[in-house]
Amino acid sequence: MDFSDKTNGELFALLANVMRELRKRDLVRTANNPVADLGERLFCSALGWHREQNQAKDFDAITEKQEKVQIKARRMTREKDSMRSGVIRDKESWDLIALAMFDADFMIKRAIIVPRQTVLRHMKWSKRQLGWYISLTQRFWREPDIVDVSKELHPNAEALFLQRQPEAIEPAHLPDVLESLAQAKRREFATDAEVEAAFRRFDP
Repeated sequence: MDFSDKTNGELFALLANVMRELRKRDLVRTANNPVADLGERLFCSALGWHREQNQAKDFDAITEKQEKVQIKARRMTREKDSMRSGVIRDKESWDLIALAMFDADFMIKRAIIVPRQTVLRHMKWSKRQLGWYISLTQRFWREPDIVDVSKELHPNAEALFLQRQPEAIEPAHLPDVLESLAQAKRREFATDAEVEAAFRRFDP
Protein backbone atom coordinates (compact mmCIF):
# COMPACT_ATOMS: atom_id res chain seq x y z
CA MET A 1 0.00 0.00 0.00
CA ASP A 2 1.56 3.28 -1.13
CA PHE A 3 1.05 6.32 1.11
CA SER A 4 3.59 8.58 -0.56
CA ASP A 5 0.91 10.73 -2.23
CA LYS A 6 -0.97 11.35 1.04
CA THR A 7 -0.67 14.63 2.90
CA ASN A 8 0.51 14.68 6.51
CA GLY A 9 -3.04 15.45 7.63
CA GLU A 10 -4.45 12.52 5.65
CA LEU A 11 -1.92 10.16 7.21
CA PHE A 12 -2.81 11.26 10.75
CA ALA A 13 -6.52 10.91 9.95
CA LEU A 14 -5.90 7.42 8.61
CA LEU A 15 -4.01 6.49 11.77
CA ALA A 16 -6.85 7.80 13.95
CA ASN A 17 -9.38 5.76 11.97
CA VAL A 18 -7.27 2.62 12.28
CA MET A 19 -6.99 3.07 16.06
CA ARG A 20 -10.75 3.56 16.37
CA GLU A 21 -11.38 0.36 14.41
CA LEU A 22 -8.90 -1.59 16.55
CA ARG A 23 -10.75 -0.41 19.66
CA LYS A 24 -14.08 -1.50 18.15
CA ARG A 25 -12.62 -4.96 17.58
CA ASP A 26 -11.41 -5.04 21.20
CA LEU A 27 -7.82 -5.45 20.07
CA VAL A 28 -6.64 -2.37 21.97
CA ARG A 29 -8.07 -0.66 25.05
CA THR A 30 -6.82 2.88 24.49
CA ALA A 31 -6.12 5.21 21.60
CA ASN A 32 -2.41 5.21 22.47
CA ASN A 33 0.40 3.02 21.15
CA PRO A 34 -1.24 -0.38 20.41
CA VAL A 35 1.86 -2.43 21.27
CA ALA A 36 1.11 -2.51 25.02
CA ASP A 37 -2.46 -3.72 24.51
CA LEU A 38 -1.32 -6.28 21.95
CA GLY A 39 1.25 -7.67 24.38
CA GLU A 40 -1.34 -7.96 27.15
CA ARG A 41 -3.82 -9.71 24.91
CA LEU A 42 -1.32 -12.26 23.58
CA PHE A 43 0.12 -13.19 26.98
CA CYS A 44 -3.30 -13.58 28.57
CA SER A 45 -4.88 -15.55 25.73
CA ALA A 46 -1.89 -17.87 25.32
CA LEU A 47 -1.21 -18.60 28.99
CA GLY A 48 -4.72 -18.39 30.41
CA TRP A 49 -4.05 -15.36 32.60
CA HIS A 50 -6.85 -13.14 33.86
CA ARG A 51 -6.49 -9.71 32.27
CA GLU A 52 -6.93 -6.96 34.83
CA GLN A 53 -9.63 -4.48 33.80
CA ASN A 54 -8.74 -1.70 36.23
CA GLN A 55 -5.99 0.18 34.38
CA ALA A 56 -5.26 2.25 37.49
CA LYS A 57 -3.64 -0.78 39.13
CA ASP A 58 0.08 -1.41 38.85
CA PHE A 59 -0.28 -4.87 37.33
CA ASP A 60 -1.92 -6.07 34.13
CA ALA A 61 -2.80 -9.72 34.72
CA ILE A 62 -3.08 -12.47 37.31
CA THR A 63 -1.82 -16.01 36.77
CA GLU A 64 -3.57 -19.22 37.79
CA LYS A 65 -1.40 -19.15 40.92
CA GLN A 66 -2.63 -15.63 41.75
CA GLU A 67 0.69 -14.04 40.86
CA LYS A 68 0.47 -10.42 39.73
CA VAL A 69 2.08 -9.67 36.39
CA GLN A 70 3.17 -6.44 34.78
CA ILE A 71 3.22 -6.88 31.00
CA LYS A 72 5.66 -4.80 28.98
CA ALA A 73 5.93 -4.69 25.20
CA ARG A 74 8.37 -3.05 22.80
CA ARG A 75 8.24 -2.68 19.02
CA MET A 76 11.74 -2.94 17.60
CA THR A 77 12.35 -0.99 14.39
CA ARG A 78 15.43 -0.01 12.42
CA GLU A 79 15.00 3.53 13.73
CA LYS A 80 14.57 2.46 17.35
CA ASP A 81 16.07 -0.82 18.50
CA SER A 82 15.79 -0.11 22.20
CA MET A 83 17.79 -2.02 24.78
CA ARG A 84 15.37 -1.34 27.61
CA SER A 85 11.90 -2.43 28.64
CA GLY A 86 8.91 -0.18 29.03
CA VAL A 87 8.61 1.90 32.19
CA ILE A 88 7.87 0.16 35.49
CA ARG A 89 6.28 2.66 37.85
CA ASP A 90 6.84 0.84 41.13
CA LYS A 91 8.83 -2.06 42.56
CA GLU A 92 6.30 -3.54 44.96
CA SER A 93 2.94 -4.39 43.36
CA TRP A 94 3.91 -7.29 41.07
CA ASP A 95 5.47 -10.76 41.20
CA LEU A 96 6.48 -11.24 37.58
CA ILE A 97 7.35 -9.15 34.54
CA ALA A 98 6.26 -10.44 31.15
CA LEU A 99 8.06 -8.86 28.22
CA ALA A 100 7.01 -9.12 24.56
CA MET A 101 9.28 -7.85 21.82
CA PHE A 102 7.72 -7.20 18.40
CA ASP A 103 9.32 -6.50 15.05
CA ALA A 104 8.39 -3.48 12.91
CA ASP A 105 5.33 -5.35 11.55
CA PHE A 106 3.99 -6.19 15.03
CA MET A 107 5.01 -9.85 14.83
CA ILE A 108 6.43 -11.52 17.95
CA LYS A 109 10.22 -11.74 18.03
CA ARG A 110 10.53 -12.94 21.62
CA ALA A 111 8.33 -13.29 24.68
CA ILE A 112 9.65 -14.00 28.17
CA ILE A 113 8.56 -14.15 31.80
CA VAL A 114 10.99 -12.90 34.44
CA PRO A 115 10.72 -13.52 38.20
CA ARG A 116 10.78 -10.56 40.53
CA GLN A 117 14.26 -11.02 42.00
CA THR A 118 15.85 -11.22 38.56
CA VAL A 119 14.07 -8.06 37.44
CA LEU A 120 15.25 -6.17 40.52
CA ARG A 121 18.86 -7.01 39.71
CA HIS A 122 18.57 -5.34 36.30
CA MET A 123 16.32 -2.36 37.01
CA LYS A 124 17.59 1.16 36.40
CA TRP A 125 16.00 4.53 37.16
CA SER A 126 14.99 6.95 34.40
CA LYS A 127 14.88 10.58 35.52
CA ARG A 128 13.18 11.60 32.29
CA GLN A 129 10.37 9.05 32.57
CA LEU A 130 10.23 9.04 36.39
CA GLY A 131 10.15 5.27 36.49
CA TRP A 132 12.21 2.10 36.39
CA TYR A 133 13.13 0.02 33.37
CA ILE A 134 14.92 -3.29 32.72
CA SER A 135 18.27 -2.91 31.02
CA LEU A 136 18.22 -5.59 28.30
CA THR A 137 21.94 -6.24 28.25
CA GLN A 138 23.74 -9.49 27.40
CA ARG A 139 24.11 -10.03 31.14
CA PHE A 140 20.32 -9.88 31.50
CA TRP A 141 19.72 -12.40 28.70
CA ARG A 142 22.13 -14.85 30.35
CA GLU A 143 19.98 -15.07 33.49
CA PRO A 144 19.02 -18.74 33.96
CA ASP A 145 15.56 -18.10 35.42
CA ILE A 146 14.15 -16.26 32.39
CA VAL A 147 11.34 -18.38 30.91
CA ASP A 148 10.95 -18.08 27.15
CA VAL A 149 7.29 -18.45 26.06
CA SER A 150 7.68 -17.26 22.48
CA LYS A 151 6.41 -20.57 21.08
CA GLU A 152 3.27 -20.29 23.20
CA LEU A 153 2.47 -16.79 21.91
CA HIS A 154 3.25 -17.34 18.22
CA PRO A 155 0.06 -19.30 17.33
CA ASN A 156 -2.13 -16.69 19.05
CA ALA A 157 -0.36 -13.83 17.27
CA GLU A 158 -0.76 -15.53 13.91
CA ALA A 159 -4.42 -16.28 14.57
CA LEU A 160 -5.05 -12.69 15.65
CA PHE A 161 -3.60 -11.24 12.46
CA LEU A 162 -5.35 -13.77 10.22
CA GLN A 163 -8.62 -13.43 12.20
CA ARG A 164 -9.01 -17.10 12.94
CA GLN A 165 -9.32 -19.14 16.09
CA PRO A 166 -5.95 -19.73 17.77
CA GLU A 167 -4.74 -23.30 18.08
CA ALA A 168 -5.29 -24.65 21.55
CA ILE A 169 -2.13 -25.22 23.55
CA GLU A 170 -1.63 -28.89 24.26
CA PRO A 171 -2.84 -29.49 27.83
CA ALA A 172 0.42 -31.23 28.71
CA HIS A 173 2.54 -28.30 27.51
CA LEU A 174 1.31 -25.41 29.67
CA PRO A 175 2.14 -27.12 32.99
CA ASP A 176 5.72 -27.50 31.75
CA VAL A 177 5.96 -23.74 31.21
CA LEU A 178 4.45 -23.01 34.62
CA GLU A 179 6.72 -25.54 36.31
CA SER A 180 9.79 -24.02 34.62
CA LEU A 181 8.79 -20.65 36.02
CA ALA A 182 8.18 -22.11 39.47
CA GLN A 183 11.61 -23.78 39.43
CA ALA A 184 13.20 -20.51 38.38
CA LYS A 185 11.54 -18.69 41.27
CA ARG A 186 12.85 -21.40 43.63
CA ARG A 187 16.24 -21.09 41.87
CA GLU A 188 16.29 -24.82 41.13
CA PHE A 189 18.38 -25.27 38.02
CA ALA A 190 19.74 -28.39 36.37
CA THR A 191 23.45 -29.00 36.82
CA ASP A 192 25.75 -29.33 33.81
CA ALA A 193 25.94 -33.07 34.47
CA GLU A 194 22.14 -33.39 34.48
CA VAL A 195 21.84 -31.46 31.21
CA GLU A 196 24.53 -33.62 29.61
CA ALA A 197 22.81 -36.81 30.79
CA ALA A 198 19.48 -35.62 29.39
CA PHE A 199 20.96 -34.99 25.96
CA ARG A 200 22.86 -38.30 26.04
CA ARG A 201 19.52 -40.13 26.04
CA PHE A 202 18.97 -38.88 22.49
CA ASP A 203 22.31 -40.18 21.20
CA PRO A 204 22.03 -43.17 18.85
